[in-house]
Amino acid sequence: VIIPPNEMTDVVFLRRLRNALAHGNVEIDKDQNLFKFRNYDRQDQCNFEATNNMAGLGEFVQEISEFFNSNI
Repeated sequence: VIIPPNEMTDVVFLRRLRNALAHGNVEIDKDQNLFKFRNYDRQDQCNFEATNNMAGLGEFVQEISEFFNSNI
């Protein structure tokens, strides 16, 4: 994950990941089985980049789902 260290909070991480998905800033590399997510600020500067494989992305989604299910 690339993000300015002073901004690394769970909320910022999730917001920028959501923005990457919402704005279609996702690359899929089928050969390496990788997903890359990017978010850009208003000056069109990349302020978030995260890369994960399918297994890691599945684990992330499962953990987030469990967190929301137990806290809602």
